[in-house]
Amino acid sequence: MPTTVSVFSNAQVSPEQIAWLLNQFEALQGPSGHDWTIDVGPDVTDVVGVADGTDDLPSMPRQLLDEAAEWLGGPPQYRLAMRIGDSPGCRDLAWRIANEFARGWPAVWRNHDGTEPATPLGTWWKG
Repeated sequence: MPTTVSVFSNAQVSPEQIAWLLNQFEALQGPSGHDWTIDVGPDVTDVVGVADGTDDLPSMPRQLLDEAAEWLGGPPQYRLAMRIGDSPGCRDLAWRIANEFARGWPAVWRNHDGTEPATPLGTWWKG
C-alpha cells in the first residue's frame, strides 16, 4: 500500500527550482508540469511519485500543518508531496529527495498515516 508524505517548507520554491532538484534523481516530468515520476532502480517495480502540492495546503488536515509550523516557526508556504511505494528502495529514495530538498530550504518531513511525528530535515533548525 503506497504511503503519502509531505515535505513542508516556509520558503517559496519556484517550479524551476523543484525541476532542477528532481532532475538530479532522473525524474520524468508529467504532462501537467507539476508532477514527476522516479524509477527506484533495477528489480524494483515501485516508483516514487512527486508533485508540487502547494495548492493543497488550505485543504490539508490542520494537525499536519500545525506540526510542520512548530518546526518551521510559521505556517508552511510550500509542500512537496510524495507517493511512496512499499519497497525499502522507495522509502530510501524519498528520504534522499527530502534531504536534498533540505539542503536548499528549511524543511519538515511528515508521513500522512500518522505513524511518525513531523521530522525536521537538514541543519537549518539547529541554530
